[in-house]
Amino acid sequence: MINDTRITSKKCDKIEKVIITFHGYGTSGADFAEVGDIFLSKKIDNAVFIFPDAPYKCNNGLFDVTGFEWFPLEGEITECNLRKGIDKVSKLVESYINDIVLQYYPKELVIIGFSQGAMIALETLYFNHASKIIAFSGIFSERKDKSCFNNSRVLLIHSEDDHVVPYKYATEAKNKLDDIGIDTRLVTYKDIGHTISIEAWQQAIDFINK
Repeated sequence: MINDTRITSKKCDKIEKVIITFHGYGTSGADFAEVGDIFLSKKIDNAVFIFPDAPYKCNNGLFDVTGFEWFPLEGEITECNLRKGIDKVSKLVESYINDIVLQYYPKELVIIGFSQGAMIALETLYFNHASKIIAFSGIFSERKDKSCFNNSRVLLIHSEDDHVVPYKYATEAKNKLDDIGIDTRLVTYKDIGHTISIEAWQQAIDFINK
């Protein structure tokens, strides 16, 4: 089961957009909901913003954190380890998103993710009809079956000085998505590390509102 926090736009005549944001390792949907309430909800009209908690409590294997995780982080970051972790939660996330779509029937579904949540956001290319996906500081883990939903547009945002998820993963993701045929744009920052700046959020908002 996935619990979430939901907020509607400050200006909302009718819900036309559903925007789901997946948090990073060790935090929660409620953490992102604060940003949604004070910033996103004022910039994007006629939308419901949904901030799910990852389904598992952190196992504290690598970091001293007490929040939630989408999958355990064990050992070094490798394609094999990431794929195993994502596979464990993929069907649960797919079912969760499908239920939300059936509840709202939005004109547009937007998926956002940060760090580990960005890995989950990019995974949704394989199983839902999101029109836009925004991945902050993430990694794209390919399935053996590369049949993606090619009508999605992807925005990758990453800082060159990110020492948690190194920048090389952004360029690798861009190349992989280009090869699959996904309309992908990469926006690079130089001095924000492993976080999301106000400028980066504004890039995402502009992408959503286009």
